Amino acid sequence: YPDMFAAADLMVLSKVDLLPYLKFDLARVLDYAYRVNPRLVMLPLSATSGEGFDDWLAWIRSGLARTGASCKPSTECMS
Repeated sequence: YPDMFAAADLMVLSKVDLLPYLKFDLARVLDYAYRVNPRLVMLPLSATSGEGFDDWLAWIRSGLARTGASCKPSTECMS
């Protein structure tokens, strides 16, 4: 996985609402990821609570704007 993290701009961590119930060391994961790519942005997501979805969509829109791309008219960039 190191190559994947080295090339990535964003790391999406889904199901964060389950973290209190799992043996998952988030600090350790982030430490390893940032060692490989210090510029990596980590975005926590939860479909249950909706946490992070606005930030994720903003990140996608920002990327589209930087490239000059646009959304299909039917999606209207989920605005």
